[in-house]
Amino acid sequence: MAKYIFQRIVLMIVTIFIVVSATFILTRFLPGGGLDDPDMDPTLRQQLIIHYGLDRPVHEQYFTFIRRLVLEGNLGYSTRLWPRQPVYDNIALRLPITVQLNIFSNILVYPLGLIFGIIMGVKHNTKTDHTLNVVMMFFISVPSFVLAALLQYLLAFRLGWFPIMLSTYRPNDWVLTWPKFHSMILPILAMSFGGIMSIARTLRGELTEVLTSDFMLLARTKGLSHRQATLRHALRNSFIPLTGTIPAIFTSLLFGSLIVEAFFGIPGVGHILVTAINLNDHPVIVGWLLLFMTIGLASVIVTDLLFGVVDPRIRMGGRRSAA
Repeated sequence: MAKYIFQRIVLMIVTIFIVVSATFILTRFLPGGGLDDPDMDPTLRQQLIIHYGLDRPVHEQYFTFIRRLVLEGNLGYSTRLWPRQPVYDNIALRLPITVQLNIFSNILVYPLGLIFGIIMGVKHNTKTDHTLNVVMMFFISVPSFVLAALLQYLLAFRLGWFPIMLSTYRPNDWVLTWPKFHSMILPILAMSFGGIMSIARTLRGELTEVLTSDFMLLARTKGLSHRQATLRHALRNSFIPLTGTIPAIFTSLLFGSLIVEAFFGIPGVGHILVTAINLNDHPVIVGWLLLFMTIGLASVIVTDLLFGVVDPRIRMGGRRSAA
């Protein structure tokens, strides 16, 4: 197991290195970079170009970036969003609200997705199943920003149950107060509906297939009731393929915060990327990509380890049996 984890971490580092390197090089060939403002004083522009090293060849800029990243943990300096300020420091200041949004979204997604999936699988081809199927297809099909607009209009503007925008936010604030959480409920719901229905749809399909399998019939013939056979055998076997969907749902929630944060005026890490792209702030784009890729790939490793928990027959990195 330790060998397997080490191999996956090495592959994760290599993947991050390749993607970040490609992004760094490609962004250097894009026009702009935040220093092409026609209203900027030419002398100031030249000083900034020299300060950021943009007058040097691309390969020299790249090796300088890699050296600073590996040896100093330095992601560079923003050219437009926060001029001459470290990218890492500014991302860290806005990380708490994004982390809190994603934590609560995951807390909501997985339990509700499992509950709806079990209900639909057990009540297969009933009115309950058909009704939940219609609801499920609606929430899967509708983008998160459309749901955000509907929630904002109905629950915040028309009914006044929630504030329209995030309230009581301070940079690098990990403290969760009730006014802050209350204003986060609508963004959490907008991010969660799609994930809930994706889990429910996957579990419904797996559970329906398992409930009609031969080993379930064998369990019933041994004296187990339908409920006992479902709890002891059907659910456990249905969770094995469901585990593989965790990274996709986790990553979709992470990237879903991009639009949701911008929609609700949340100054989190996701909102940073949208602003950086609009301003052609290349160092911020690369820094954001590095952060989210690391989180996403780490979730894949955790999911692989969960396979061994759900099904003890799976042993990651174990010895191969002799042929």
